[in-house]
Amino acid sequence: MIDSIITTKHYNDNNNTNNNNNNYYYYYFYFYYYYYYYYYYYYYYYYYYYLLLLLLLLLHYYYYYSYYYYYYV
Repeated sequence: MIDSIITTKHYNDNNNTNNNNNNYYYYYFYFYYYYYYYYYYYYYYYYYYYLLLLLLLLLHYYYYYSYYYYYYV
């Protein structure tokens, strides 16, 4: 009877420890998932931001040189 209670308690303690470890890894994974999720969108956003700037720069030079060509050539 006492043996059984001690074994059961020991078994439950081990289970709780495992659950805590699982929760720990779960939250660890969860944290890194969102970390890389925002990291990815951060660079995705800046990629398109710089692409847009490049496009505007090209348009600027295009109109600048077309204006120059029209008036001076």
